[in-house]
Amino acid sequence: MNIAYVSTFDSFLRSNRILAEALAKEGVTGDHLVMRVRMDQITDEQIGTILGAPAKKVAGMEEIIGLLLQGGYDWVVLSAENTSCRRFFEILQQTPFPKGRPLVATIYPGILFRHHYDGFSARMPADLVILNSIKDCRTYEELARTQGRTDGNFFNLGPVTIIDTAGFKFAAERRKVIFFDQPSVPQTREEKMYVFEQLSRLAESHPHLDFCVKLRVGPKDATLHKGGHGTLDYFSDFNKSLPPGRKPLHLVDGSPRALIAESRLALSVSSTALIEALACGCPSMAVADFGIDEDYGVSYFVGSGISGLLETLDPENPPLASAEWMKENVGNADLQIPVLAARMAADLAEHRKQPKPASSIHPYYGSRAFYRHAVEKFGARKAISRRYRNRQGVMLAKYALHFVTKRLSSVLSVFRKR
Repeated sequence: MNIAYVSTFDSFLRSNRILAEALAKEGVTGDHLVMRVRMDQITDEQIGTILGAPAKKVAGMEEIIGLLLQGGYDWVVLSAENTSCRRFFEILQQTPFPKGRPLVATIYPGILFRHHYDGFSARMPADLVILNSIKDCRTYEELARTQGRTDGNFFNLGPVTIIDTAGFKFAAERRKVIFFDQPSVPQTREEKMYVFEQLSRLAESHPHLDFCVKLRVGPKDATLHKGGHGTLDYFSDFNKSLPPGRKPLHLVDGSPRALIAESRLALSVSSTALIEALACGCPSMAVADFGIDEDYGVSYFVGSGISGLLETLDPENPPLASAEWMKENVGNADLQIPVLAARMAADLAEHRKQPKPASSIHPYYGSRAFYRHAVEKFGARKAISRRYRNRQGVMLAKYALHFVTKRLSSVLSVFRKR
């Protein structure tokens, strides 16, 4: 089998790289294609760092699908956010493939923390939806039946990011306690500064440990996340504000796996790095100081046994993960790769005997009638991304513009009178 691994942003590309490396051991070949859906989504340097080499192609969605038209790929593994998935399936269904279309599988870049049904619906037109857990499979199957899809187009791989953790080895010395930051979780400056203060307090009471922060986004990295570059400034401001004699926090960089190897404890609010750490045997804690907030994805860890508060954390006695929760929400990906390769080969053989047309995004997006209505009123891009719902933001922007214009007019009128 030959696979086109189509990815959009950095974490999506990393997940596809991990999957490609695992499937290559089963004799599966493939190319990495980066699909540009926004000009500032990822830099060439990021692509090279993640893949260890340039991608075979970096292009817009239409050009990528045009490349698939030329043939040579049996499968596409699409690793993209919801809107890009929907657009991809919409264009794919309208594109004639004289040589026959490739089958399409989708993956998540990490654990699905929130908005399960929207995420599942965006991927449901795929020939195969690769999921992260037993729990996700149950939810997906229930939704699929509700929307009339009963062909079992899903597969429980386990989280892609924990593939090949069976042979993981820790470094000889493990003194680091690392907080894995996310650009928008926690979201505000005050919340991030609070985390730094709590880490600094812990560092004072445990001087033999090195308390560090891993930023999700570096200074030169492109990111789709709002406020992605702000945390570095907050971190610098915090260290500058420390009283004399108080040890500053450290920034660390590198792949999550390399950092976990040096860690005594991994901390985050809801990063997939916690799952990767647990799979590697590294103690972890999901920081619940900001409440069980669905927007922060913290609810994923309810029942895990690893949720906790920074103010009561004892790094020498961290919380332990529930074995039952791990089984339901994580699973063992290492045992599934050969099974996935066999499933993809069988689906491909069936497709060659009796080619299947590409599925529509409906009814998984909603009705065709409403979609046509939304396209006519707001345009195709806003309709498929549902950005037409952001009316409140538009109203606020208009109000702000009106306020500034009015104040500016007032100032100018004063100068004119003078």
